[in-house]
Amino acid sequence: MSELLNLVGLSTGIVLYAMLLLMVVRAERTPGARTRFDPLLLATAVLGLVWNLCALPAYELPKVGIDGPLTFFVAVGFSALGFLPAVVVQSVLRGEQDRVRGWPRRLVALTAYTVSAIAAILHARAAWVGDPLPSPFGMRLLTYSFVALVVPLAAVTRGQPGARRALWAAALSIFAVSALHLNQLHRGDASWPVELLGHHASLPLAFAILYQDFPFALADLFLKRALTLVALVGGAILGVAAVGAIHSPDVPLRDPRDVGLLVTLWVATALLYPKIRDAIAWFVDTILLHRPDYTTLRARISERAQRHEDAGAMLD
Repeated sequence: MSELLNLVGLSTGIVLYAMLLLMVVRAERTPGARTRFDPLLLATAVLGLVWNLCALPAYELPKVGIDGPLTFFVAVGFSALGFLPAVVVQSVLRGEQDRVRGWPRRLVALTAYTVSAIAAILHARAAWVGDPLPSPFGMRLLTYSFVALVVPLAAVTRGQPGARRALWAAALSIFAVSALHLNQLHRGDASWPVELLGHHASLPLAFAILYQDFPFALADLFLKRALTLVALVGGAILGVAAVGAIHSPDVPLRDPRDVGLLVTLWVATALLYPKIRDAIAWFVDTILLHRPDYTTLRARISERAQRHEDAGAMLD
């Protein structure tokens, strides 16, 4: 189950960050759109995509018997992962502004990027001299540094709402635990909760950045699609896990009945996709954002507008 979760989790991360990158590029090129190019969001999408694209072959190819030269992928992937919390710190520090203002905030941001850069250099050096990857000292440096940065970060952002502060603090804490877990490139023999927390901390980091800077795009575009994808993948994982639970571990999955059951589950998840998408959209609009029923709202506006013959009174 832990190996399956690793494979599906990294693949889901690739899709989510590719979706985010596509949203950023399309928003920039949309004619007449009231959006500005934000390098921070672009960096988030690129860094997350690079991490998942590099971690997927580094973790999964050796399990299928492909032991090629993966040190480059490991070094690049962990370097990208190390810069993600620095982007979170910058996103928190700038708040609703375009840039980080004031020397205390700039000092915290510079410290975060310096730590990430040093860790990336340590990973590159380990790959060059043939030491174990990722660099244990580099991962410990990321862990202890970003845990320590929570205190000055909280001090210089006292005016932010409590929900936002709790979100970025939780995201940095999850990353610290993940970095501690990823000290060595093991083969995925831990339990599935450990694998989930240890290998997929980049997703809450991206969520924290989007919630800080792009709450409307997060809710309307990314969150609905991301939750739909996660729900669909989660259903597929549960289906495969159920088949594995009832199947004898001594017999390979080659019986026609087993294959037919798996194909039935795959078709069922595909057919359920529209229902899952509608349910997620209702959940985000109604439960999270408390939006009205726009069909009913338009009908009420039309009904009340017909009661007036004078345009001024109607607009009032």
